Amino acid sequence: MDEIAARIAAEAQNTTQIVEALLRAGYEITVDHGENVTVGPSAELSTIVDALHACDEETLIATRGGQAAGFVSFVYGNAANGSEVVADISESLEELLAPIIGRWG
Repeated sequence: MDEIAARIAAEAQNTTQIVEALLRAGYEITVDHGENVTVGPSAELSTIVDALHACDEETLIATRGGQAAGFVSFVYGNAANGSEVVADISESLEELLAPIIGRWG
């Protein structure tokens, strides 16, 4: 596997871990590509993951009961190992997601 393919695979694994954690915590997720919303709100892992990686920057909007509860912004291509895929995260989701992001080192 070449370096770019390895980075893309690592980013896909890391973004999937974020989606899984949000879904386990009871959130529904909207995928926003900046100019359009492609999915959401949804609690279907495959639907959400399939919508990711369509552009260079994306935002997941986590909702509960129809109300926005937080966001995670992804920017692809920042680190060869995919560890810097999370560009920004709302304070409301930090406690939930910090242990996952911390493992990527």
